[in-house]
Amino acid sequence: MITSNTKNIVSQFKEYTSQLMARIEKLSEKQLNLKPFEGSWSVAQVADHLYRSYNLADGLKVPGEKCTRDPEQFVPDIHSDFLDFTVKYESPSMLLPAEGFIKKEKLLADLNERLAKMEEALSTTDLEEICIVDHPGYGELTKYEWIDFMVCHTKRHLHQIEHIETYIN
Repeated sequence: MITSNTKNIVSQFKEYTSQLMARIEKLSEKQLNLKPFEGSWSVAQVADHLYRSYNLADGLKVPGEKCTRDPEQFVPDIHSDFLDFTVKYESPSMLLPAEGFIKKEKLLADLNERLAKMEEALSTTDLEEICIVDHPGYGELTKYEWIDFMVCHTKRHLHQIEHIETYIN
């Protein structure tokens, strides 16, 4: 049973997305769009990639099947994979960020809207259910595992943003 962890994972999601928003807000539009080196993403592109990945709210709202396994089964794998910052992953094409200049005001507005939808979904869903959206790498996940993935994914990209900031400042 994961009820004792549910509040914790939701609060972690809110904490790390708040950190993301604060980092974006503190940078100028020019800084957001600077790439530290060839082949790298800008902070704006990292944020746009995260924005695209947060498009899970609708999937969380749809009732899913009750999980018949440990609802946290894939959490250790998710942590091991996504919190190992020495490994680089290719983004699925649907999550690739926009090319070109990204306006700060629009990026913040889009993220705020998407995060509000995620928070609404998190407040009404049973995280022990299987999510109707499969993960491209792990397959069928519980809603709890999906949120844990989102936390790790956000932490991973916050680390990337910190790295980019050392180059652009």
